Amino acid sequence: RPPRSTLFPYTTLFRSILKRVKKAVSIIQAERIDITNQYQNWFKIGCALAYEFGEDGRYWFHMISRVYKDYNEGGCDIQYNRCLKYKKDDGAKIGTFFYLCKRYGVNYE
Repeated sequence: RPPRSTLFPYTTLFRSILKRVKKAVSIIQAERIDITNQYQNWFKIGCALAYEFGEDGRYWFHMISRVYKDYNEGGCDIQYNRCLKYKKDDGAKIGTFFYLCKRYGVNYE
């Protein structure tokens, strides 16, 4: 079950972003589209989710990463911890995630 954020107010913009993330992740999972197949993409996705959702983004990061053929839950957690640490330095925001979705044919709109 997706987390319910207590850190962020449920503004119209936040709800809109969350709705788009949910839709994109459901397509990624249903169609088995691996948008994390390059390490740089995986890190940027994690940083974008960390920037937008903080700790709550970990859930989405796992859902997206599970499509990768060598998915490892522990390794995914370690990577997300890095993303939480470097989220501001990397410069990736939620638009980066949506850009990668479109590039890989995930039509969430």
